[in-house]
Amino acid sequence: MNTAQKIKSEKALLTAIKKLKQKGSMVVAMCGSFDLLHAGHVESFEEARAKGDVLVVLVNTDASVRRYKGPARPVLPAWHRARMLASLAAIDYVVFFDELTPNRLLWKLSPHVYCKGSDWGRNCVERSVIEARGGRVTLLGRRVDTSSTSVMQAVLLAHQKAKAKRALFVGDIESGSKKDIMHFGRSFGLQVFFLHAYRGVEQSQEIERLLSLVQKRGINLSKSWFFGEDIRSILIGREMNTQTIKIGRALPRHMKIGAHYHVQSTGEALK
Repeated sequence: MNTAQKIKSEKALLTAIKKLKQKGSMVVAMCGSFDLLHAGHVESFEEARAKGDVLVVLVNTDASVRRYKGPARPVLPAWHRARMLASLAAIDYVVFFDELTPNRLLWKLSPHVYCKGSDWGRNCVERSVIEARGGRVTLLGRRVDTSSTSVMQAVLLAHQKAKAKRALFVGDIESGSKKDIMHFGRSFGLQVFFLHAYRGVEQSQEIERLLSLVQKRGINLSKSWFFGEDIRSILIGREMNTQTIKIGRALPRHMKIGAHYHVQSTGEALK
């Protein structure tokens, strides 16, 4: 099924809706930019769809969003937003509007029911048009307390944390000085940890202790590295799902897991 077919031009949509109304179908409409689709949107669409037979979603064009929310929005272009909406089972049609409000298109569409979020209230800007055309405005419940803005803020915060806190975990190193390694790590914004402090403990205990350290320091393991000459450091690094560099001898062939990279010396690893 090609759900992109749900995205209609204004003319094609009005033709389709006219035919559906002639058959007695109840038309429900919603509007919004839906910049970053989230669970709150999905639940609203499902609730709105249950109030009639056909759900039409009117989507702000990019120019419309910029006029309303400022030059930084939308994050996703109009077609991208519409394509995701069209993939949802609760939505029957998606159409764009270019104005600041959807009133011009709503007048032509004349839905039986127009759904708005409870935070907007019944006295929304669309009310006069809907009621003049014989329809009614219905408020939707707010089940999931989230918004596109809050999602973007969470993403930005996570990105800042991930960017700021990366680590270099160093195992046994015979060749290469601790000073050089510290300088290398700091030059790339890495926190450096030497694993020799955890000698004499079981590997599982060492991993548990390191994970506690990672959580306390807010380190992003996906952007961190383990390297060393000893097999143990590489195995711990792989177990913690970081990038690994084996220095000196390669791991034995019979081992089922290997380092991501293999170099001959610490100096080569630091290049």
